[in-house]
Parts: sequence; C-alpha cells; structure tokens
Amino acid sequence: MSDYWSQYWRQGHLTSFGEDIADNYEGSLKNVWQGLFTGFNAQDRVLDIGTGNGALVSLIHNELEVANYPYISAVDLAEINVNQDVKDKSSKTEFIDYTNCEQLPFAQQSFSYVISQFGIEYSKLSLSLAQIAKVLKIGGKCQFVCHHPDSIIVKPNVAILKASIDLRSSKGGFTLLQELLVELYKNGRGSPKSEKLRAKLNKYIGTNIEKNNEAFQATNFPLLVKTIFQQMNDKLLQQKIIAQFKQELAGSIERLSDLSRAALSKDKLNTIKACCSKLGLEIENISTVYDEQDQILATKINLISNN
Repeated sequence: MSDYWSQYWRQGHLTSFGEDIADNYEGSLKNVWQGLFTGFNAQDRVLDIGTGNGALVSLIHNELEVANYPYISAVDLAEINVNQDVKDKSSKTEFIDYTNCEQLPFAQQSFSYVISQFGIEYSKLSLSLAQIAKVLKIGGKCQFVCHHPDSIIVKPNVAILKASIDLRSSKGGFTLLQELLVELYKNGRGSPKSEKLRAKLNKYIGTNIEKNNEAFQATNFPLLVKTIFQQMNDKLLQQKIIAQFKQELAGSIERLSDLSRAALSKDKLNTIKACCSKLGLEIENISTVYDEQDQILATKINLISNN
C-alpha cells in the first residue's frame, strides 16, 4: 500500500469516503452500532480493524459510562492520526498503525469482539477472516459495516473515479490543459494551435458537465482551469498549481479505486460465507443498512465464533 492513505488520514478525515456524509457516525450508521456497544463491559477486549482516525473508538467512548469502557486495540494498515482528546479518553485504548489485518499481532482467543466500519473489506478476506477466527474467543462476536456497491457512498465516488481517470487519459482534460499552456507559453494567445486546443478544452468541459456535473465538479478540474487562467502572468505559480493538482488527482484515483474494489459484491459475499463455514465463524446476519431517506448506506455482517 502506498503512503496515500496515511496522507489522507492526516487531513483529518474520519471515514474512508471523505466528506460524503457530513455527520459521520450519526443517524443510521450510529444506530447500527449502539446495540452492540451497550453490551460491552470493562472486562471485554475489542479489536477495531481499519480504525482510520478512531471514529468507532470515539463512538464507543461516547456511548458508554467510563466504568464500562472495554479494552480496545484499534489497528490500521496506514498511519493513524487520532485527535488527542480521543487518545486521552481511556488508558485502556491502544492505537496500532501499520498493522495488517491479514497478519494480526495478537495471541489466540484474545478478543471478545471484533468490529470494523468500512475497513475489513479493503483486505483479502480469506486471510483477514482466518486471522479474526484465530484471535476471537469462543462465543466472541464480530460486527462489520462494509461498503455496498449500490450505496450512496460508493456509486457517486465511482462516478468521480471514472471522471478522474478520464482526465488523465491522452485525450482528457488535464492533458489538453497542459498542451494548451505549452502552446500559450510558446506562441501566446491567438495562435491557431492555441485556439484549437482552447476549443477542445471547452468542449471537453461542457460535455462532462452535461454527462455528470456533480462528479466532474468533484474532481476540482473546472476550478483548476479557472485558477490557471487567472494566473496567466505567473508561469511559476501556474506550474506549481498544476503539479499539486496532478499529485492530488493521483491520490484521489488510488483512494477511490480502493473504495470501488472494496465494495461487497455478490462474489465477495460468497467468499465470506465460504470462509466463515471453514473457520467456525457462524453468520448470524447479513443485512443492508439504509439511511433515513431509505437509500442504501452499507452492508452489515454479524458473526459469532463457534471454535
């Protein structure tokens, strides 16, 4: 895994889908966890996989009395960047970054609960489920909230991903913009080639706005074009802005590609069922989580260890 996810968490995001849900774990998502968390007690050990910036840990602390805080080990494959107030909330919580759930550094039957919110599905499930079966106590429970391919989180982000990939193509908007700038630097405004490239760029922008304006705007490319042409007298600043956009576009494509691949397709769900059967993990429930407007948010999976 590249360092992009570590950089992403440093930006302060609480979820793997950025600002798509402004209230984070409120409403339906919060309700999914409340029933499980109220069953925790001070002797329990909880493993939070793919903790990100510790959003589920924070929710546990907010939902329980201090006397009932369980021991929590929160792990993530990337660098974890947790607010200090979350760290200070309980001495019984540890955050362990650069930890792969496909190879967990914990003893057998260490945990009463294993939880994950938009995390476990990013792993190779046959390996991570085997590790979970190893560290979960007999009778221990799992609850995973995972990306659904048709959710209001995944579908818009897949559209942004497609728009972003197209921007970088040989005939994409970002390529056209760079070609136009080279021509403007060389021959100035009004040259036949610059006018031709400008027309192509304008057509590209218009076509993509018509196709999916929300996704196209989310790439920040229209804003980039506007900013670049406001700085025509400062070539150095233009190039700095171009380089920054290129880097951010690459990172966004990587993150959104991960998200798209992570969504629990029917094949992935079948893999989970087959693995659980082999590992002694009983599937108690697989259900779809909806928001208050009856839109799909996620897939919820509940398991119990029979080993």
